[in-house]
This record gives sequence, structure tokens and C-alpha cells, in this order.
Amino acid sequence: MHFPSELVLAILKPLTRPDLKSARLVSKIWSLCAAEYLFNVIYISPSKENIDVFEAITQHPVLSKCPRHLEYDGAEFLTNYSVDECIEDLERYKDCDIVDIVDDGYQEYQEHANYQQAVLESGQFFEILVRGLQPLVSLASVTLQPHWPWNSSTNSRDISRGSPLARSWNRFYPDPCGWSFTYGRNGQRGPDGARQCLIISSALARARKQIRKFGLGHSAPLIGGLPPDVFDRSDHSSTGLDITAFPWLEHFDITLACYTDIVTPRILNNVHGLQLLLDSMDQLKFLRLRLSSDYDEGPTLYNYENVFSAAKVWSRLMTLKLEFMSTTATQLLLLLVFQMPEMRHLELGYITLLEGTWHSVIEGLKQSNRLSSFRIPYNSVLVHRSGRSFMYSSSQFLEPIEEYMMHGGHHPCIPPNQPHQAARIYRMDIEPSVRDRLMGLDSTRCEELDSAARKALMDARNKGSRCGHKLDGSQASWEKLVEMDSYHLTSNFTL
Repeated sequence: MHFPSELVLAILKPLTRPDLKSARLVSKIWSLCAAEYLFNVIYISPSKENIDVFEAITQHPVLSKCPRHLEYDGAEFLTNYSVDECIEDLERYKDCDIVDIVDDGYQEYQEHANYQQAVLESGQFFEILVRGLQPLVSLASVTLQPHWPWNSSTNSRDISRGSPLARSWNRFYPDPCGWSFTYGRNGQRGPDGARQCLIISSALARARKQIRKFGLGHSAPLIGGLPPDVFDRSDHSSTGLDITAFPWLEHFDITLACYTDIVTPRILNNVHGLQLLLDSMDQLKFLRLRLSSDYDEGPTLYNYENVFSAAKVWSRLMTLKLEFMSTTATQLLLLLVFQMPEMRHLELGYITLLEGTWHSVIEGLKQSNRLSSFRIPYNSVLVHRSGRSFMYSSSQFLEPIEEYMMHGGHHPCIPPNQPHQAARIYRMDIEPSVRDRLMGLDSTRCEELDSAARKALMDARNKGSRCGHKLDGSQASWEKLVEMDSYHLTSNFTL
């Protein structure tokens, strides 16, 4: 019985890989349809197994049209890996015959390490990668993975996922090293992803692949972020990133590593390449930036000038997820409202305001009237006023804030007995020129609205304030009351 290919694709879509392999034996049509799912993801790394599979697919006249996603396996076999380290790594298998495991596992590990070093140093791997990328006509996305897949529920490597080598590797053998940013037992730093990043970006540029989606690093910066010095342009001889590979990107996801043994300010002040990279992405629709921070020395964060150019406009960007950055309320509003005029979905975590307050940012975002969603990542916090926490991800305050920014109503920071217009007082923290642009009104009208908001709030206070204070109408008294109320209201909604 003959089925149209569209129906066959629908039938095969929910099947597992073993079932898809069996389905390829039914007929030529079923074989071609099953290949769409079996080979939609292709893997590469400087290991013989992965290279062999990569070349077999990319050189096939039919299968080379199937891959839509390339995953670069960034785990490395280290040539300086010792037998003592192997024994220590395999102590979790005490019930097994550890002597045989050490002998076989260490020998296999060293063979892979020597092969990897040879193909990388000779440039052979780079040429294989470029040659294989060219016939991949459907390739749309690339990710650079820092380590082999891990199953958190079993606290062990997930042998059902990853590259062909990762899936076939003996679970009793020592695994290759994932990206590391501290010194190991032998006093040397492990692989950090810088070399892999340069290889894949240069290969994409050389092969002229106009990919739409690119991901770098793991979501947790301590176990798999990209080293910030990849973007260091102060030393022209340093390894880096070929930014000519990414002007067509629509989706960019990057995590930068947290260094715990290098002077953080030196790293944070030498990442001009990151700003150049973002400036080159005119087609960007989705941007996720997990920037690094110094966990040992306190809140040392990237600032706005390190990352973004004030003159750049991302006219197509609709989703921004940003973590670990310090800025001012004015800069943040300019970025979110005017440099990203089509943004609809916003996620902010560990953002510190050096000047201004989150009250004013929320009021400004509400005034722009564009957001469809707003959230804070799990276990994150927003900070202002010299280190005071404004809101945690677990705070009951988050949902009312999201509702207010998207639909208006009563500002959650304003007590229920005060009018909606009282929230306008938070606009006073915004730079007048930015406030004027947000309001879409001239400066005179803004002053009238601010005066009306001030009068409404003072009238409500005179009728009966929960703090028991009476205003005399002076600017000094007003500013004192705003400071007292803002701190009191914020502390009520944070942990």
C-alpha cells in the first residue's frame, strides 16, 4: 500500500531511534522519510568515531540533505592524563575488577587523546569540518557542547544521548574532560572551550554557512560556560571568535564562565569582541546572555558598556534573556524600549541598578505597553539602591509586577488606599529626556503629570497614612517620604 510522504512523516515522527532504523527497511519512501528524523542532528569532534560518521553523512548524496542541526562535542581527551588520575576517577566502581578497568580504560583514553592531538595540530580536523559543512544545505543551527550529556536523576553520564562516541563509550572507562576553569590535580588548567569556539566559528565562515541559530556553553556558568577571554581584543594574537560567521543569526544563546582564580576586573574590561559580535547581528530575534560574575569577590558584574553599544538597534529582536549585568535605570530602559523596539518577552536575573530604581524601570516598561511576558529566572534577584534586593524569583511580588507591566492597573508598590496615578511618581527617577520619549509628550506635559501624581499621593497621605506622617508640601518632605515608603514597600515583598 502506498502512502504519501507527508503521511509517512507523520507516522514516523513519534518513533524512537531503534524503531526509525527498522522503518528504513520497509521501502525506499519509508527509508527517505525515516532519514529525515534519524539524521536531522549531526555530530562532530576531533575523534575518529565521530569524524567517520560525520564524513559518511556529509558525503552521501541523500543523507547530506537531512541534517538541520550540528552539535560540536567539546569534551577533550587530555594527553597528560595519568594512571593515578584514572584510578581516582574510577573509584566509583569499587565492586568491579578495577585492575582490568584501569588497564583497558586508560589505554583507550590515551589512544583517543593522541589521535585528537594529531588531527588538531595538523589542521586536518579543521579541513574535514569545512569540507563536511559545505554540502549540508539544510543546516540551520549549531551548538557547542562543553561536556558529554549528564543524567541528573542517576548522577551519571547519559549514554542514550550525545555524539556517536559518547553513546558507544564504555561507561566503566574514564570520560573525556569537559570545560574547566580551575587548575586540576596536575596543576594545569583543563580545556575551556576557547579552541573549539575558534574552530567552529572559523569553519562556518570559511564554508560560508548562513546558519540561523547558534548556542555556546552550558546554562550553568560554573560547569560549562565559555571563557570571557574569547572576546578579548586587547591582544591581537589571542584566540578568539570569527564574528564574520554570525551576521545572519536569528537566535543566539551564550553562557560565559565564572572564573574563581583570575582577577575578574581584568576579564570584564577586555571583552570588546562580545559587543562587536552583537553589533553584527542585524537579524537577531532571540538573545540569551548569561554573563559571568565573580562569586568569590562579591557583585563584580559586567556593565552595560562592556556588552552593548548605545548606538545599536536590534529592530527584529522579540525575546531577551539577560543575567549578571550592572547598569543604570536609564541605560536599561533605553536598551529594552528603544534599542529593542519589537521586544515582547523579557527575562532578567541578577541585574543590579547602579543608579535609579526598579520602580522606575517597571513604570517605564509599563508605559511602553509592549511586553507579553516578564519573568525572573529561578533563584535570581534584582538589586538596586546600593545593594538592596528589590525582588526575588520566588517572591509573591513577581506575578503582580508582570500583570501590571502587561495590563496596567494598580502598581504593586503603591498601597491599595492610594490612587493609580500615584505610580507616576516613580517616573521622576527616569532621566527627563528618556521620560519624555516614553510618554510621547513634551516636557511641559510630563511636569504637569508629575505634579498631579505628587499632589494625589500627598492628599492620600494627609487623609490618613499608615506611617503616621503628615506632609508639609515641601520638596524635602516629599523626597523623604518617597524614600521611606519605597524601602518599606519593597521589603514587604522580598525574602
